[in-house]
Amino acid sequence: MGDMSGASIHDDYEAREILIFRSALAEFCSKGYERASISSIAASVGVSEALLYKHVKGKQELLYRSIALGYEDELAQALAEIASWGEGGSHTRKLLAFIRAHILGWSRNPGFHLLYFHESRKPKSEYTHLLSEKSRQYFAVLETILQGGARSGDFVASLDFHIACDLIIGGIDQALWWRAEKKAPIVLDAIFPKIAEVFTRALLREPRPLGPDDLGAAGG
Repeated sequence: MGDMSGASIHDDYEAREILIFRSALAEFCSKGYERASISSIAASVGVSEALLYKHVKGKQELLYRSIALGYEDELAQALAEIASWGEGGSHTRKLLAFIRAHILGWSRNPGFHLLYFHESRKPKSEYTHLLSEKSRQYFAVLETILQGGARSGDFVASLDFHIACDLIIGGIDQALWWRAEKKAPIVLDAIFPKIAEVFTRALLREPRPLGPDDLGAAGG
């Protein structure tokens, strides 16, 4: 943000928009929706409120579009975590990678995940679709892993993929949000084995305890 001159911020619409959304996301994460200030966000970018309103109609649109941008970052990081396991990994291994990546996202950026957790559960608005599109992309990553595992025989064949995705992602969110709410540390190495054990026992065609090789691979 500091690398851009005032002139370039005012002249480059797309670059200015990204700066606005990233600044807004930081404001919403630290203060929440009600306490976040449009004037503060505009000042942090170095633009007037009038110029900021050339990008959004109001505060609610700014919130949702900022979260959507943050979600893109989280999705990219999760995909990188899963890819780091290598192309030849089993579907069980990929499932563990997804679970670990989701917990890691919470531990790395609890403010964002807490904001998304609360906002995604509010009544629908005209901007809800901005978050729905992003969450469908995230769900699709997990659903692909589960479908592949069911075909390969790693997971139970009768698996309802949509419900399984809801339970895995929603279950992790439910287990972690209160820690973030209380500003308690989310310690990946302590939490990941416990959550992974629960879901793998439920989904594996031949349930087994996870050993050091399973969990150690996740850490690598």
